[in-house]
Amino acid sequence: NALLRTTTAPTVIAGGVKDNVIPSEARAVINFRTLPGDTSQGVLDHVRRAVDDEAITLRLLDPVQEPSPVSDPAAPQFAALQKSIEQVFPDAVVVPFLTVSGTDARHFQKLSPNVYRFLPVRLGKRDLQRFHGIDERVAVEAFFDAIRFYRALIAGWRGGTER
Repeated sequence: NALLRTTTAPTVIAGGVKDNVIPSEARAVINFRTLPGDTSQGVLDHVRRAVDDEAITLRLLDPVQEPSPVSDPAAPQFAALQKSIEQVFPDAVVVPFLTVSGTDARHFQKLSPNVYRFLPVRLGKRDLQRFHGIDERVAVEAFFDAIRFYRALIAGWRGGTER
């Protein structure tokens, strides 16, 4: 779903304090994962039209994070990334893809128009269940694959070969 459109997730809902009393006020925080090409202001305008009730106050919470720009898959940086992936993970098929989770990549946008998000680690079903949870880790071999990948990327980018 998040690959096709801006998504909506109510994350905080607060209202009444007793099960038999109608609350005089309620509050909700809605998290939107904004699709590249959409804007926070555009999402807010859409919600205002959908809600269409002046008694309800809608506003953006700080800090507002706009979607990261789309990086160019025809750029030489992508070619270097692809070559390094193919060296270390020869069975991988390298294609551009939308990352639907938040990453630190947004902090590098001012340095380059092309910031790629790639995790050089093979993940199994059990690994995915541990993301941001108890016992989060990667397998030892996956850790060494990541090291091999970064060595290949750095060596390839500087025009050398991996030793």
